[in-house]
Parts: sequence; C-alpha cells; structure tokens
Amino acid sequence: MRLFVSLLTVLALAAVPALALAHDAKPKTHTVKVGDDFFSPTKKTIHVKDVVKWVWVGEDGKPGATVNEHTITESKDRFSSATKTEGTFKYRFKKSGKFTVYCADHPLTMKLTVTVKK
Repeated sequence: MRLFVSLLTVLALAAVPALALAHDAKPKTHTVKVGDDFFSPTKKTIHVKDVVKWVWVGEDGKPGATVNEHTITESKDRFSSATKTEGTFKYRFKKSGKFTVYCADHPLTMKLTVTVKK
C-alpha cells in the first residue's frame, strides 16, 4: 500500500509542472477575416490573454477593402471597433467565458462566438 501511495505522489508531482506550462503558455494571436458580409471563422476557441485580430478582406479573401462598412461589436459592450471598410482591429481577452461578437451594420449575418478558456 505504501508503494502505491508513493507512486501516486510521484505521478502527481510530475504532472504539476506540465499543468503550469499549459497555463503559462505564451499568448497567441488568432485571426478572423471580416468580409462582405461575414466573419470567418464564425466560432473561435482561445485562451485567456490571447488576442483576436480581425482583418478586413476584399473579394479575393486577402487583406484589403470591403465594399460595405463593418464593425466589431461585443454583445455586452465590453469592446467595439470603429466603423471601417479596411484595416484591422485587435482585442486581448483577459477573462474566460463566451463572447458574442457581431457587426452593428449586419447583426443577422455577421456573428462570431469566441470561447475563452483558462
């Protein structure tokens, strides 16, 4: 029994650094395309401290101007961008949870769910 408890203790102690590394991973930047009239992708799972960078794209899908104006608006008014036809907008997520993002000019067709994990 003592050997079993010792083995479990060793295994538990070995797992602690791995868990710490997973939590302290370097923040990443995730890209979402903003086009006429869509976000791509429409669902994104990230971690706390990660950044989402929205990039306005032309008809070819490459960074450029859109025909219509678009915004990045969080449903609970935690953040929003200016109305734009080109460029980028970045936001760093500091808390875990689910965030609904939409375009104020096209709320029915342009929605994005960002799930932020610890």
